[in-house]
Amino acid sequence: QSSIKACISLRSMHLARNMSDPLELVEIADQRDLLERTSRDMHDMHTLNYVASPSQRVTDYFMEENLAARVAVPGAGTFESFPTNFWDLINQFISAFLSSSAIPLDDLHGPDYTVNHMSLNKRAVTFVFENLWTVRDAMDVFFGILLDEIVSLLTISNIIVYCLLIVNIALLAFISFTVLQNVNSVFPTCQHC
Repeated sequence: QSSIKACISLRSMHLARNMSDPLELVEIADQRDLLERTSRDMHDMHTLNYVASPSQRVTDYFMEENLAARVAVPGAGTFESFPTNFWDLINQFISAFLSSSAIPLDDLHGPDYTVNHMSLNKRAVTFVFENLWTVRDAMDVFFGILLDEIVSLLTISNIIVYCLLIVNIALLAFISFTVLQNVNSVFPTCQHC
């Protein structure tokens, strides 16, 4: 969700045509601020998910090189796919948000998207748009793994609750049996005993 919000901010900056209009300049400043905050929030959450991962399976997903990031390669002048892991891909994506928030509007509106002529900020913008679906798919897998871990935790919790319930029922039955066995000694003159 944060990545989509940031892409919308980048698109809003790109659509801002009239740079002399004070309202549009305020809107652009707001979009830049939103990109910086989104990048900071994503960085904090991503680091927290890595440092305090709930299981080894989640940690393994962070380090498996099973994703491909499309990166602009200067010199060759092309976009190439490189294998990467979840940790690096999201960190690159967050860095691209931060870098793209500082892009000059003239550069953003420039029609030249040749890899060898793009500035670093413009490469960051293209990195965001080139890898949005890869990040989205990677996040879907990540959330699926987290959901599996939650289901496992739920299963373990249910087993513990059922075991405690069985122990309580057995204890209640034992206490009831003991009380009923000794009712004659407690109430020797009871007419129903």
